[in-house]
Amino acid sequence: MNILMILGHAHSASTLVGILLGSSPDITFIGEEYDFFREDALDDYCTCGERVGNCPFWSRVNERLIELEGPDFRKEIKGGYRGLHRDAIYFLGKEHPCQERCKQIISSFYKSLHEQAGTKYLLSSAKNVAYARKILEDLFGPETLKYLITVRNPMGAVASFLRHGWSFWQSVRIIGTTYVMLKLAVPRTRRFVVKYEDWINNPVEFFHKLTQKLDAALPEWDVHRSENTIAIKPLKQIHIFAGNKIRKKEKHLIKEDLRWKTELSLEQKIIVSTTLLPLYKLLY
Repeated sequence: MNILMILGHAHSASTLVGILLGSSPDITFIGEEYDFFREDALDDYCTCGERVGNCPFWSRVNERLIELEGPDFRKEIKGGYRGLHRDAIYFLGKEHPCQERCKQIISSFYKSLHEQAGTKYLLSSAKNVAYARKILEDLFGPETLKYLITVRNPMGAVASFLRHGWSFWQSVRIIGTTYVMLKLAVPRTRRFVVKYEDWINNPVEFFHKLTQKLDAALPEWDVHRSENTIAIKPLKQIHIFAGNKIRKKEKHLIKEDLRWKTELSLEQKIIVSTTLLPLYKLLY
C-alpha cells in the first residue's frame, strides 16, 4: 500500500490538485476521507451522483469494513474521524482503551480502500500532518507515505480566506503557522512541493512531471485551451464526497486567481508582504 497525503493550509487549491492528480490510472483520490466516519456519511452524495451508501466505490468499502470491524465501528469513533485521530495521537504511547482499537479501525479502513481502489496510490487530502506521521506511518511504515505540500502566494491565500468568512488575522496566523510546521515536520526525501503559481498556468506539463516523479501513469484529461484559460475534464470517475465544493464540477477552468489585487486593502497588502511573503519565499 502506498499513500499520498496532501498537506497544506486551506485555500491552497488542494482539492483541485487531488482531482487533477487523481485522474491518473495509478492514483485513487479519496478526498477528506475522515468524513466517512460521520454517522450520516452514507446519506451524503458522492461525485458519481449516488449517495455514499449506494456509491459503487464507498458502499463496498463500507461493506468490507463491516466485515472486518463489525457494524458499530462508527459508534466506536466518538466525535468522528477528526476526533479519532486527535484521541489516538494524544494517547499514543499511553495506556488507554481507545488507542489500539482506534488504530485497528484505521488500519482496516485503509486496507478496505486499497482493496477497492486497486491502484498503486491512495491520495488523501485530509491535510493532517500529525495524523499522517504518528498514526499512518506507525501502522504501515514510513516508506509507504509520500507528502504533497500545496502552497500558494500568501496574497491570494489570504484573499481566499477572507472571501470565505475568516478574519484577516486568523488567516495570517493559520498560513504562517502552516508554512513553518510543514517545512519542519515533513521529511525532505518524501515530500513534493506543489506551488500554485508553478502549475496554474501550465497544469498539463506540471502534473505530467509530478506523476513521472511518482512513477505513476499520466493523468487522463480532456483539455481545451483558450487565450487565458485551460478547461480540464477528468476522464476518470472520481469518488469523493467531502471537501471543497469544486469537487462537484465535471469540468475545471484553470486560470490564475488574481482577485487579491483588488480585494485586499493597502494596509493588508503591506502586512502580508512584510510577514508572510518573506516566509513563503524563504521556505518554498
